[in-house]
Amino acid sequence: MDEKRRVAMATARVTEGRQEVLVDRIQAAVAEAVADQEERVLVTIHEPATKRSAMSVLLLVVLVGFIVTGLYSYLEIRKMSLPLDRELGVEAAAAGVHLYSIAMQLEHFREVNGHYPVSLDRMGLPVDGALQYTRISDTEYGMEYAADGMALSFRSTQPLSQLLHPGSDLQD
Repeated sequence: MDEKRRVAMATARVTEGRQEVLVDRIQAAVAEAVADQEERVLVTIHEPATKRSAMSVLLLVVLVGFIVTGLYSYLEIRKMSLPLDRELGVEAAAAGVHLYSIAMQLEHFREVNGHYPVSLDRMGLPVDGALQYTRISDTEYGMEYAADGMALSFRSTQPLSQLLHPGSDLQD
């Protein structure tokens, strides 16, 4: 149980680390371009006024181009990493932890009241269109979560630990 959880957390950290490294590289490239442009602007200040206005516009266009290119690159890299998150199961693990949290609150409700609630909003939980809760009886319930092409289902007769390891038993 702990090994799979550590692997999922490590995978999430690796993906997050990759994104941070890419953002740092983009920021460094933009900072370098800005410093270069500032140096060029200082050089052009000492030149005659007739050349200054044309050169300033050119430098501004180049600077804006660098910034736009950097931003576009960052967004493209982010789009490429999202399918990797899906492939590594990061989203399924997060959904499993979310369902586990709700299941723990349902178990606490049952311990206090002797039965499961009729609906999640009676417990003060927000109603989510992706999550469907069904009370089967006073001692049994079911939950189904479906979003972004991923589906998880859980019944109170199953062990709660299965929610922390979204595998073939939970995924449809």
